Amino acid sequence: MIINVFLIIIILKMMVMEMRILKFSANSNRPNDGQDENRVVFDMLEISPVEYQNKKNNGWDTFLLDVRRADEEEITRISGTDLRIEHLLIPDRVSELPKDKDIVVYCRSGFRSAAVTRFLSELGIFSGNIYNLRGGIHEWSDTVDNNIIKY
Repeated sequence: MIINVFLIIIILKMMVMEMRILKFSANSNRPNDGQDENRVVFDMLEISPVEYQNKKNNGWDTFLLDVRRADEEEITRISGTDLRIEHLLIPDRVSELPKDKDIVVYCRSGFRSAAVTRFLSELGIFSGNIYNLRGGIHEWSDTVDNNIIKY
């Protein structure tokens, strides 16, 4: 049985903070090349704002990382944020992050934080899990705290 595999190509334009996800279906007529058709190129951990808040309320000790710019932080922030490091500066400031705690990364809508989550996870130096906060500040405002400004 040939399993259709979707190849997800993520094109991240760092200059304009634009992310596009393109899906291509595998060619079912192509002969098997011996590679595992079910392999996962990258499996990013993601958590919804509601799930994050529930776990925090039940004592989850995590590190909340904001990867937005300083001017965005001035507009609004999630209460309990431990540190803000602009996403482009993360490679130079990795040493400021705890290696032994779960880290939840957020931005405005979840795209920049997804890139940071992937980068940090691939470093392999953290004993805790790295999570992307799905939907960022926008989903947080919609589902947890509508006093958070959407911009």
